[in-house]
Amino acid sequence: MSSTIIAVFVSALVPALLGALGTPIMGGYINTSPQSLLGLTVVFYFFSLLAVLLFGAPLFLLFRSVNLVRWWSAVILGAVAGGLVALCLRLPDFNIRDFRLTVPEGMVSGVVFWLIWRTGAYVQPGVQADVHEKP
Repeated sequence: MSSTIIAVFVSALVPALLGALGTPIMGGYINTSPQSLLGLTVVFYFFSLLAVLLFGAPLFLLFRSVNLVRWWSAVILGAVAGGLVALCLRLPDFNIRDFRLTVPEGMVSGVVFWLIWRTGAYVQPGVQADVHEKP
């Protein structure tokens, strides 16, 4: 269970960091200032963690209940969660371009979650992260 909690908090860091690196606040350029990068990451982390808890956690629990937590399901569910974030950010004026950032961020976040969760799931008795692969 502790690996799941760690995975939630670390996977929420991925979109926060990527968002801070390429935020439009910086004029569309990659953010290279350590102070502003750290400050924006902290701000974005709150919203990223909220998205992980609202979208990622229920999807993880659903797939874990049917024993389908794999690397590929983490990528797919991360993309779904990223798409849901894009929808929520821009409704009612939705634009398909909003998917460009949130879907890849969700996919990377899903893989990070799976890598951390998988490591801890092998150590816990009675829980198998992926029966076809070894860590």
